[in-house]
Amino acid sequence: MTIYIFIKNVRFQAPENEKIYEPYIPGSIKKLDEEGVHNVHEWKMKKWSEFMKSMEGDFNDFLEYLKNEKNSWLEKKGEMWEQWKAEMEKKWEQYKADTFNELLATDQEAALNWSDDEWTNWANTKGKTTLKEEYEKWINDQYEFYKEGIANDWNNWNDFKKKEFEGIQWKACEDKYWKKYWLDINPGDNLYEIKTGMYKKWQERVQKEEEEWAKWVEEKHKAHIDVEWDKWEEWKKENSKHFTEWMDAFFQKWIENKQWNVWTQAKKNVDVVESY
Repeated sequence: MTIYIFIKNVRFQAPENEKIYEPYIPGSIKKLDEEGVHNVHEWKMKKWSEFMKSMEGDFNDFLEYLKNEKNSWLEKKGEMWEQWKAEMEKKWEQYKADTFNELLATDQEAALNWSDDEWTNWANTKGKTTLKEEYEKWINDQYEFYKEGIANDWNNWNDFKKKEFEGIQWKACEDKYWKKYWLDINPGDNLYEIKTGMYKKWQERVQKEEEEWAKWVEEKHKAHIDVEWDKWEEWKKENSKHFTEWMDAFFQKWIENKQWNVWTQAKKNVDVVESY
């Protein structure tokens, strides 16, 4: 999953919010009156409030994008499921030393002399258990990939939106100025008290914005991002049935064909070659 295409279009999807991103601070009392505020400080707080209100609509757009991405991801699971089955069938039907050692473990030497009944019993017990574990790992890996994709999209999007506001010209200049002021502060400056008062007012406003933003992000994350997805749970439940049916049919065929003979003969041939 990726957010970048969506991000490039985000600003164009909400033209009614253009006023929020106006680059300059009102330069007259008349303009402040038109904005319904008494001073520049109130105007800046109003811009933040407008930005946060606009985020609700933008977030709904993001959720719609996320829904489409998730559905697209889930649609591909059928093809990936078929690929996984093919890989497992190849793994169990052909001999590979690593696979043989992995599946037989401490029984690999004894297995060379097992009877058909012993192999059948192994296939219906240890064999099926091992394949179930591989399936569960595959399912878990798919879900982890899904969660990682959702988390990346969400983090990229909300980070982009925050930087979008912080990148407004007046906001960016203001933040840069006061951060530098604090580093180069000079108590001997004739305007020290006035500037320090303005700095503290800026600092309090920025802190309030950060807290409000963090709260908003956390609430959205809990309510809409870090939640179970019904469609995935339904797919997983349904596919679990398909897995059981496929596994039973696969092992029935594996036993009927006495596929272990392919393993044991190949293993013996390898042992003979390695003995020279």
